[in-house]
Amino acid sequence: MQRFRDLMFGGGDGKDFTFPGIAHLGPFGKAKHSFEVRTDGTIEVKIRKGDSELVQLFDNADDLKDREPKLYEKYRDLMDENKMDENK
Repeated sequence: MQRFRDLMFGGGDGKDFTFPGIAHLGPFGKAKHSFEVRTDGTIEVKIRKGDSELVQLFDNADDLKDREPKLYEKYRDLMDENKMDENK
C-alpha cells in the first residue's frame, strides 16, 4: 500500500509525473522489471531499458537471491504485496 501511495503522490524513484491541480498520472510505459513464476518453479525475469529487453531464467527464488540479490528484493516486494492483496 505504501508503494501505491508513493506512486500516486510522487514518492519513490522520481520518474513519476505530477501536475498541479491534476490527479497523479503515474509512470508511463512498461515496467522496468517483470517476474513470471512458472509451474515448474522456475522464475523468468524480464529487464527492460528503452527499446531493449533482457530475459533471465532462474531455477527458483533461492537461485534468484544468490545470483541477483537486488532483483530478488524487487521480486519479494511484489510477492509480499500479492499476499497482502489475497488476504483482504
